[in-house]
Amino acid sequence: MNEVLFLAFFVILNLGILFAARISKGLVFAGIAAFAILMNIFVLKPFEIFGFEIYGGNALYGAIFLATDLLAENFSRRDAFLGVAAGFFGLAIYFCAAFFFVAIEPNFAVENSLEIQNALQTLFAPAWQIALASVTAFLISNSFDVFAFDFLKTKTRGRFLWLRNNLSTIVSQAFDTLIFTAIVSAFGIFEWKFFGEIIAFNLIFKIALAFLDTPFLYFSKVILRK
Repeated sequence: MNEVLFLAFFVILNLGILFAARISKGLVFAGIAAFAILMNIFVLKPFEIFGFEIYGGNALYGAIFLATDLLAENFSRRDAFLGVAAGFFGLAIYFCAAFFFVAIEPNFAVENSLEIQNALQTLFAPAWQIALASVTAFLISNSFDVFAFDFLKTKTRGRFLWLRNNLSTIVSQAFDTLIFTAIVSAFGIFEWKFFGEIIAFNLIFKIALAFLDTPFLYFSKVILRK
């Protein structure tokens, strides 16, 4: 059942990006910012599909790579970098808001205020080390993805869309996993002895998502053709 729900969500998410792009690239920017925020919330939920234990943020993060590649392919490299900036800005606002609203003392005279505060603490109070790792990995990996995608597009003279989409995304996803895991391991959140296992496990699943989003990128060229 998890597999069906996850794949359905993956398809809906990617179709949503295409629909947004058909209306306005500004909606794609907004989507990237929303995905960046949501992935840091749903990443708290682990579940298993196809024998892999993954977290809720994986599909959302994969959708961001599709969105930036779509912008680079159908609009311009500048628009793709603006998409990355929108995601970074969304993450910055999210972490600042999470810090301040969790830190503000609630009115305990109001019914259920303690339960609400505890729930908010669980959802929106990530350790600053995790916030640093998330923002750093996001900015570096997505910026590299845009650069690599555009570089390959130039070198192949606009041919082999499947190659630049998958190669740029796979390498960028590897950077993201490596940077995030290295930072949180350096702060002692993950144990170094599991470093290689975490990298390999997450990368296999992310590579699969990279291949799955390729048809959507081809479809974007059809629906956005002028």
